[in-house]
Amino acid sequence: MDRIADFQLFLRVLDLGSISAAARSLDLSAAVASQRLKRLERTLGVKLFHRNTRQLRATAEGIALAEQGRGLIDDLEALTSSLRQSAGEVTGT
Repeated sequence: MDRIADFQLFLRVLDLGSISAAARSLDLSAAVASQRLKRLERTLGVKLFHRNTRQLRATAEGIALAEQGRGLIDDLEALTSSLRQSAGEVTGT
């Protein structure tokens, strides 16, 4: 599950344009979010962002990961939501 959470963080950073904004939206500290992104990069063996003090840009690998993986995360979230809803429904006689 850590990989999925790290990937969701990665997508949030792309969507919001900064690690700090993504961290705030997920109720994390910026330091924790940065560590999790570094862990994802180590796990995948690629650099996902070009970082400097003023700018954060996705690498070609980061863009490819987002394009190919966003649908998977959306499907997983929809499945999880569907399972939660069906578990809460009353069944039987």
